[in-house]
Amino acid sequence: MKKPRGFKQKHRQAAQLTAASPPLAVARVQQFHYHYEKLGHGPLHHWLWQSAPLPRPLRQLGAAWLLQTFFQWQESAIQLAEPVYLAIWLSNVDFASQSQVVAAIQGRIGWYENIFGEPAPTGPPLPPEFQSLPGAEQLTWTTHRRHEWLDAEDFPNGWPARLLRREHTLHTLEDGRAFLEVPRGWVWVGQQAVTDAPGANPRLLEQ
Repeated sequence: MKKPRGFKQKHRQAAQLTAASPPLAVARVQQFHYHYEKLGHGPLHHWLWQSAPLPRPLRQLGAAWLLQTFFQWQESAIQLAEPVYLAIWLSNVDFASQSQVVAAIQGRIGWYENIFGEPAPTGPPLPPEFQSLPGAEQLTWTTHRRHEWLDAEDFPNGWPARLLRREHTLHTLEDGRAFLEVPRGWVWVGQQAVTDAPGANPRLLEQ
């Protein structure tokens, strides 16, 4: 793939930004019960609006930054003294804007646990470019199908045939608004269990 213009300079900028990870905002988590850091808000913000796929070196830099952040947050989560949902999301579509590390407690745990639905056992495994990164082998990765919801109001002439030919689900809300749910790429969720107790939830960090 041809590298975009100014790649070397922006790669150096991204490398500098990935040298340090943002700390877990413990007070924010205690107040709002969640916190996250997206690549597009951090080392890859210069590339957020690029229409072409990110070059592999930048994807690896971004994923390595999320791994570094994950393990730093894991240490800080002890301060919360309660079960914590902690995970890395790596998306193959809109990588910079959707890939992130997430922490949640209390009522937000269930929301994040179910945001992507059940794992897709026949989906593609974590790409080798991420498997080789330091720390990636310490996590358990599950593959999930990402979905996009399209509003019928954006299609005044009806749903395009190209969308209806794809796998899709129609939804109608109580107020009559209609939406079309269509698959859009994959997301890999990386988590680490810290307890082997029978029946323990492997997606939670038990303090």
